[in-house]
Amino acid sequence: MVKIAVINSHPIQYFAPLYAHLNADPDIEITALYCSDVGLRETYDKEFSQKVMWDIDLLDGYSSIFLGKNFGKRTPGGFFSLICPEIWREISNKPYDIIWLHGYNYFAYILAFFAAKFSGKRVFYRSETHLNLKRPKWLKFVRDGILRIFFRYVDSFLAIGSLNKAYYESLGVDPSKISLVPYTVDNERFARDHTTWKDNRKNLLSQNGMDHRIPTILFCSKLAERKNPILVIDAVKSLKDHDCNLIIAGSGPLQAELKTYVAALGKTNIYFMGFVNQSELPRLYSAVDIFVLPSENEPWALVVNEVMAAGLPVILGPEIGCAPDLVRHHENGIILEELTVSCLNLHFSSLLSQPQILQEMGKESQKIISNWSYDNCLDGMRERLQINGF
Repeated sequence: MVKIAVINSHPIQYFAPLYAHLNADPDIEITALYCSDVGLRETYDKEFSQKVMWDIDLLDGYSSIFLGKNFGKRTPGGFFSLICPEIWREISNKPYDIIWLHGYNYFAYILAFFAAKFSGKRVFYRSETHLNLKRPKWLKFVRDGILRIFFRYVDSFLAIGSLNKAYYESLGVDPSKISLVPYTVDNERFARDHTTWKDNRKNLLSQNGMDHRIPTILFCSKLAERKNPILVIDAVKSLKDHDCNLIIAGSGPLQAELKTYVAALGKTNIYFMGFVNQSELPRLYSAVDIFVLPSENEPWALVVNEVMAAGLPVILGPEIGCAPDLVRHHENGIILEELTVSCLNLHFSSLLSQPQILQEMGKESQKIISNWSYDNCLDGMRERLQINGF
């Protein structure tokens, strides 16, 4: 059995089910080493602009260790927010075969890397970064130079998608050291129950004062400037020939400003749902017809995996990392040519006028996302283990 220690800042709602799935394989033992218990306790999240605690089990199905006595006081933030010296002893003294790093953005991760190397353990690396992410040129130059050196000492890379793989290769990583361990969610949890979705749609929309007989567009993300929620509102506002609802689900620094803006418009078909926790998301997705996320800069956007599993067509900005892998233009969604009101309005009008096409695109979303599953992650991990002699 291969013993893998996964290094994470804290329990993450997207990763925990994957660890449980990998750990269920009889040849793999997963232990997550956490520096903090954020996510298990109510903690203020700056990007959500409120306190957050996830309402699903983040520790079930795999082993986990919270490092040190102060894990309950640590909150992930800047590079030195998680120093976590206990990680050195844990990695050096325990019989782990592989240390799996998620990025390099905390001092604890760098410490884990050196602990693995000094104790003769293999290092697997997975992160979200891709070539199209916008960063200042000087920062990109410095960071890429350091990473070229750092990556020489990583044994295997677990690419989350095609842009991520291309990024590693651009920094000199040999393609033979890379396997696809895709960014995934629990597809079964989000899959639409076709026996109940019509009643659920009617109930959810009616309870919130919306007309369940007309199409509903969903924007579900943090209400931050780079996510472009104002673009969605303006595009819906300017629709002339189509009645529809717009649900804005999420919270963040723009929430109050957006509510004031919509109130001034006098629009009654735009509804703010606020923060929606994990257990409530499947019901929300089953009540809508189109998902839109016109972000300016997004490493992946796992919410797209979720809504595709729920059978929704998607409209995405061109800078979203998952778009090349998950969106087949005009088959299961749209990749916007430009982030403008007129462009988004045009695609809204086109899709809303073709309800049958919407349903077909939703079915295609489910077909595509079925190949981005935890089983695919397990296949990629097995490939890397075999190549590394396990």
